[in-house]
Amino acid sequence: MEPTDFLTPCSNFSMIAPGVYRSGYPSKKNFSFLKTLGIKSICYLCPEEYALVNQSFYKENDIQIYQFPMEGNKEPFVNIPEEQVNGALSTILDTRYHPILIHCNKGKHRTGAVCGCLRKVQGWSLVSIIDEYNRFAGDKSRAMDQQFVEIFRPALTLCEPCVPDWLSVASVNPLHVRQVLLEAAPMPEPTINTDRSKEYTAEGKKQRAEDIASVTHVPKPVARNCVQFLVPTVIMGKAPSRAAMPA
Repeated sequence: MEPTDFLTPCSNFSMIAPGVYRSGYPSKKNFSFLKTLGIKSICYLCPEEYALVNQSFYKENDIQIYQFPMEGNKEPFVNIPEEQVNGALSTILDTRYHPILIHCNKGKHRTGAVCGCLRKVQGWSLVSIIDEYNRFAGDKSRAMDQQFVEIFRPALTLCEPCVPDWLSVASVNPLHVRQVLLEAAPMPEPTINTDRSKEYTAEGKKQRAEDIASVTHVPKPVARNCVQFLVPTVIMGKAPSRAAMPA
């Protein structure tokens, strides 16, 4: 880096825990900053295709994109899909993806809701979770996001050898765990970029909303180094016996 280069953090940037960061949508001016963090994975929470300039930068720096598409949590008919949140959390809680950056567009609502659910897994009180959410959302705070975090019940898939030091499997509420894997299985392979231009027509947007609501349709991949998940099982592998599950 040249002496005249400046490091510009992404909007709403913060470290959530060692190896886990949150922010708004990175732009070109943030690339040098991201390189200093050694980011390995992007947890992308928007349904839109990822910016091509970002894809190029990520490819050059061996950064993988994992997309969990969710619309903004707005009344009365649009809600954050729990399956996507569980998939995102299961990825965030796997150190093989670290350092990882979680972001949506502004880093306020969808990112705030996912981070709030992560805090719930960590055992934070609801008061502390909402306080953190409001600090990032500011006057754009959404009651629907806060309500979602309050009633959300995680259903995580945890890979025991890969759980970060700041969260042990034993410390997680057993009711929040869907599956514990005792061995680290191979990570998902990046998928091939395909054309999603049809999804930006009125008919395409309607179909995409129906797909997300039903969680039965696997959408087309959106980037050469991007993997999409629509189910909470992110790390695939041999399931442990019932005796190995938390009591």
